[in-house]
Amino acid sequence: MFFRGIESNGAMLLDSDARLLDELEYRISELPIKYRQDLEIRFAEFRKKPNRGRLVKCRADVCKTSSGQQPWERVQLIGRGVRADAVFASPEHCDGFSDDGLPPACPLSQYTGSRFEEKRRWFMDNMPNADRLRPSEFDEAIARVTRFSRWIRFFDKQIGKGKNVSNFRRGIERVLTIWRDNAHFQPEDVEIVTALGEPVLDTDDAYTAQQRQQRNGETCERLKSKLVAPLKELFPFPIRLYVKAERRDIFRNRYLQTEQTIIHFSEGFDLLNDDGSFRDNILQVRNQDFDRLADLRRLRDYEDLRCGQ
Repeated sequence: MFFRGIESNGAMLLDSDARLLDELEYRISELPIKYRQDLEIRFAEFRKKPNRGRLVKCRADVCKTSSGQQPWERVQLIGRGVRADAVFASPEHCDGFSDDGLPPACPLSQYTGSRFEEKRRWFMDNMPNADRLRPSEFDEAIARVTRFSRWIRFFDKQIGKGKNVSNFRRGIERVLTIWRDNAHFQPEDVEIVTALGEPVLDTDDAYTAQQRQQRNGETCERLKSKLVAPLKELFPFPIRLYVKAERRDIFRNRYLQTEQTIIHFSEGFDLLNDDGSFRDNILQVRNQDFDRLADLRRLRDYEDLRCGQ
């Protein structure tokens, strides 16, 4: 259950040299075979997915560990350094954690029924739509999925139409502000991926194609001046816009992607009403769409729209 929870919508926080991961592998190898075999298979699969960001090597300057420390001491230092939800250890080590309860300690044998697992399931399966969340709850949800990521990607086909650009900018700005204010690592890169608002069709005659090209150029200028430029003024990290020239049908859903997870936004990133309240928007974990997003990024960029570069 512990590994399944991390694979669904969690992250395992490690020391910068990942000694804790080696220690966990050793502890699993010491278990009786009836417990060990399934765990060894699952752990091996778990370690094969570093590109999904589940294993986070924390910054050495924040989690200052040393070679002489015991594993449980490293766990406690990391938990304190990054304000983790909880640390999981054997009962005797949980009893030895400091009295202030920061971070709270939970015996691994009690994880399944713990409030930490309950909260993980709430974010995974039971979180209300955005308009029913308090602003602080929305911000916490975004902070959780962005905090340990070095990059963020937004996927929303509606942006490419060039309409309501300021609304999309406000929604993206809200997400980027939360990321910047809570990031464990220095933010490195932002991609906004959308689809061409008015594709030029093979069946278009020369005049129609020219008109579409002109309108697409105007849309690009609008996106550069009303979306990308204002965001660049607010944030120090690179922000790039990619407009895909083909297959708008593949953009059926809208996503926020980080190193750790993928969140489906049912109504995209036009998140806010004029009064600052949230629009009705279903936020759902969709890590199974990893390959779909990789396909989206491989689509051909519209050559005449070098937006935000």
